[in-house]
Amino acid sequence: MTRTKLSAAILISLIIISVCSGTWVSSRCSRIIAHTEQVISLMSYGDTSAAARECKSLALEWEHFRHTASVLMLNSRLTDIDRLCSRLEAENIPDESELSEMHHLLTILKNSEIPTFHSIF
Repeated sequence: MTRTKLSAAILISLIIISVCSGTWVSSRCSRIIAHTEQVISLMSYGDTSAAARECKSLALEWEHFRHTASVLMLNSRLTDIDRLCSRLEAENIPDESELSEMHHLLTILKNSEIPTFHSIF
């Protein structure tokens, strides 16, 4: 009976950790997506200096996210976004196609980490 209780406790703790980490990744991805949309809108209005400042903020937000997310998920899922973010950080004026690609990859990452019944079990 002790083994059954221990197994149930381990299973419940794994489910709780999975749901919490998936929710955390989803919320942080939403914040980074909001930064990306802000940079895209600033670029469409032609305000490149504000877009460059927002890109620096976006890169900082990504670095904070990546530090913890690399523990929670496979590194290969973060590599493409990391490459795009480092490019945005290096340039003064961001490229709109790279921003759109980063927005798309972040959306895919967010949607894949939302806890659903089939992703937990």
